[in-house]
Amino acid sequence: LGRAAAGTGTPEPITLGAGLSLAGATLSAPLPAALPGANPSTALASATGTATPRSPADLLADAVGPESFGAVGDGIADDTAALSAAIGSGRPVRLGPRTYRVNGQWPISQPGTVLLGTPGLTVLKRGAQAGNGAWISVQAPGFRAEGIIFDANRAQVNVESWGVLLTEACTDSDLHRCAFRNAAGATLGSGLTILATAPEVLARHAIRHCEFSGNAAHGLWVQGTA
Repeated sequence: LGRAAAGTGTPEPITLGAGLSLAGATLSAPLPAALPGANPSTALASATGTATPRSPADLLADAVGPESFGAVGDGIADDTAALSAAIGSGRPVRLGPRTYRVNGQWPISQPGTVLLGTPGLTVLKRGAQAGNGAWISVQAPGFRAEGIIFDANRAQVNVESWGVLLTEACTDSDLHRCAFRNAAGATLGSGLTILATAPEVLARHAIRHCEFSGNAAHGLWVQGTA
């Protein structure tokens, strides 16, 4: 490796300090699993393109993932409770490019619910259902969904039921780049249904760049809005 003593001459042995290791020509200094007295959660970091440092906890809380509440996203494990908990946090829910099994009947009653997915890759898929109500019923205003495939899976869950139902309580929604598929039943089997609201209620629903396929009744059924 060189000489520890002054002057010229042949290489001399050296002693490695604590925490160092030599393998062939590689000298390594692995970091310890935890630095004594260090708490990463109190550190500050700036997101790319921003100017104000924030704690990692604050950065992560801007949007929550259902995996933080126990979701698996393999299309087999029941992720219904985890998704409900994520929505109940009041934060936007960011879903990965995975298939989340959601059993019916599943109500969404959190006002201002926001579901953010990866268009074409994020799937909410019904795995089972007891009764013929809606698979997913939105029961609060301010529902937003982007990039979500809502698959009612009528090949395996062939009960007469709505796919996604916006109830009278959901007076405004914005659905962007979503797909509504495979609702079962000749009467209720619509991929997305918007229930009628009272005449004095101004309901606003935006459905942009969405797709409907494989539904037994209708892709989109709007009963009546102002």
